[in-house]
Amino acid sequence: MMTPEIRSDLIKHSDEYVHALMTDKEASKYMLKLYNFLAEMQPGQRMNLRADGEKLRWMLVTVGEFMRSEGHWRCYDLNADYTKIRRTELFPRPRKKRLG
Repeated sequence: MMTPEIRSDLIKHSDEYVHALMTDKEASKYMLKLYNFLAEMQPGQRMNLRADGEKLRWMLVTVGEFMRSEGHWRCYDLNADYTKIRRTELFPRPRKKRLG
């Protein structure tokens, strides 16, 4: 089982791992499919970050790359132990000014 610290490292430092993984055809196919799935998630939708063997590492690196691209960090969040990702609102709603 992967510790939260290792999960965190793979997500936060995904840029250190992604290039090597993308040279593996199986890994790159999996990662692209997952990236597209994450982009299509609807607000409120959650995904458990679970996979067997090397696929878990591929998944966490993909999540890290996804979160840092195109401002996705504003519309998605991770739980404290990095085992779930959730799509929040499309964009955070601006606060309305109170009159009075």
